[in-house]
Amino acid sequence: MRAANAAVYQRAQMDPACHGMGTTAVGVRFEENLVHICHCGDSRAYLLRHGQLQQLTRDHSLRNLYQDRPDLIGTLGPATSNVIIRAIGLDASVEIEHNAMSPEHNDIFLLCCDGLNDLVDDWMIREIMTSGDSLEVVAENLIRAANNNGGTDNITVVLAQTFVDPLWVPAHAYPQQMQRY
Repeated sequence: MRAANAAVYQRAQMDPACHGMGTTAVGVRFEENLVHICHCGDSRAYLLRHGQLQQLTRDHSLRNLYQDRPDLIGTLGPATSNVIIRAIGLDASVEIEHNAMSPEHNDIFLLCCDGLNDLVDDWMIREIMTSGDSLEVVAENLIRAANNNGGTDNITVVLAQTFVDPLWVPAHAYPQQMQRY
């Protein structure tokens, strides 16, 4: 993501038509007995585990900044604003949020942009993801739900399912909570 930030930032500096250009990003990397989740902006990662949907990322938005820092309320814009305060390409460097967790068998990770989660409530995302359909059909149904609710933005959906062989991963490699780096 840092390389993407550098590329977008450089392009915006070289091309006046791209001045102020930026984007949000979310990604996962599976590595042995860990799943690394990185994000910047309001693109999100969710985890469906044992039928429960959990948001793994927290939007880098003005609304959340005001929740964390009440002393700043109103200084950067209206408190109700969902303006993004961190994005790929806006500055020469950017802080990428990185967390890691241990996967469990049959975990399903959903990566999406706000074109999905702004238009489809979490309970509906969970209903669609627990339908028993293939991941391909689930992705199509999530996009269809967002389009049916207005489809006012681009809609990106990526699904990944884990298959963990307990004979290959030691039991002590499964901490119960997400670790923060």
